[in-house]
Parts: sequence; structure tokens; C-alpha cells
Amino acid sequence: DELLFMIFYIDPYDLSIRSYKAHFDQLIRFNTTRSDGKSQMKPGQHCQRVKSTMSKTCILIGAPIDSGKPRKGCVMGPDAYRVAGLTDALESLNYTVGDRGNVSPSAAIAPATLPTHLYAPSETIGWTEALMNAGEAAIETGLPIFLGGDHAMSLGTIAGVARHATRAGRPQFVLWLDAHSDFHTPQSTETGNLHGTPLGYVTGREGFYGFPEITKHNPHANICILGLRNVDLPARELMPHTKKP
Repeated sequence: DELLFMIFYIDPYDLSIRSYKAHFDQLIRFNTTRSDGKSQMKPGQHCQRVKSTMSKTCILIGAPIDSGKPRKGCVMGPDAYRVAGLTDALESLNYTVGDRGNVSPSAAIAPATLPTHLYAPSETIGWTEALMNAGEAAIETGLPIFLGGDHAMSLGTIAGVARHATRAGRPQFVLWLDAHSDFHTPQSTETGNLHGTPLGYVTGREGFYGFPEITKHNPHANICILGLRNVDLPARELMPHTKKP
């Protein structure tokens, strides 16, 4: 099947986008390979194929989430991107840009079944639901670009777009550019910071009580983590049992 949609998550503290251009090219080849191991495309054709599936309309969505950890500051991220001229930059590349403003978290109360050491679980659950809805709606008309906001935004953004992919009957791939796996659950995270749990959530790990239900989880084989260098022991023990490349 042709690539439907790929989500990029970039941790700006860890990685430079330029240094991973070659790895992105390799990921496209990996995900457009037939079951017999042969490429579905001729040499040099892989980039053209991906380009043909991407919308020329970009939908900016502000996600001023700051609940994934105690240290504050990420709430200012969406407005900083706008002031820096993101819209102008995209339009200079011949994209049509729409800006839907900032998302607000839904009202939520964390259930008593969640561990007590978690930081701001109710707020993060509310953000997850709101961003799922925003992502699912935006991809109907263009390519959503979420302006964060801390890591925890990916709990909702990946899951929301995945619902669209499920309805379309097509695969979803995630390119995760980060020094950390973010494969924890609310129970396994020692810090209690939920920004370290997005990939655990979208791949179907248990323990996310009170979070929106995901009916179809993202397969491990459709996730590629690039730049991984700092994985704590609980996550390290689980990673070898996954199928992530």
C-alpha cells in the first residue's frame, strides 16, 4: 500500500533536522518495500511518491500544552512559532496555510486507578482528548502541523491522525526524532512525567486509565526512532521485545 501519512515528532532539545535528511530517505524506502523484500519503486522514485501523497494545504494548530513535566515554558511555543514567521516560510514554499488558533484542553478528571506520583494527569488527559479531535478534523482538509507545547502533545496528535488512517483503511507511519524512546506507561515512569509516555500509549501498552480509548494501535513496525541515545532501565528492558526499526 502507498504511504498514507507520516507523523514527525522532533524534540528540539535533542536533534537537528538537517542531520537526519538521509535517514528520512531511508525510512521511506523501508516503508515502501514489498513483502518479498523488493522495493515497490524504481531507484530515485521514492521521494516523488511521498511528495504525491502530501497535501499542499498546511493547517497550523497551536498546542500550548505544558503539563507533561513540572518545568514551565512550553506554553509559549505556539505563539513563538507564529511570531518567527512560520506561515510566511510555508507560503514561500507554495503551500496554502490555514491557522486554526490554539487548542484548549477538554475537561477531565484523572481516575484513582492512575499512580499518585504522576504530574498533572487530569490536565494531560484533557489535552490528549482535545488534540485527538483537532488532529482528526484537520487532516480531512490538509496536513496538520501542531505547534507545541511539550512532548505530551504527541499522546493526542498521533492518536488523532491514526483514527483518520483507520477509517481510510491505510497504514500510518511515525518518524520519531528524539534522544528518548518515550515508551513508558503511567506505571513505569519513575519521574511521573507523562511526556515520556506517548509511544507507549499509541502502541497499546496497558495502564493509561482515563485516557481516550484507541481502537487501533500504531504497529511497532511502523515506527522509526532516530537519534535514540538515552533510555532508562524500565524502557530499555522492553525495547528489545518490540518490532520498531
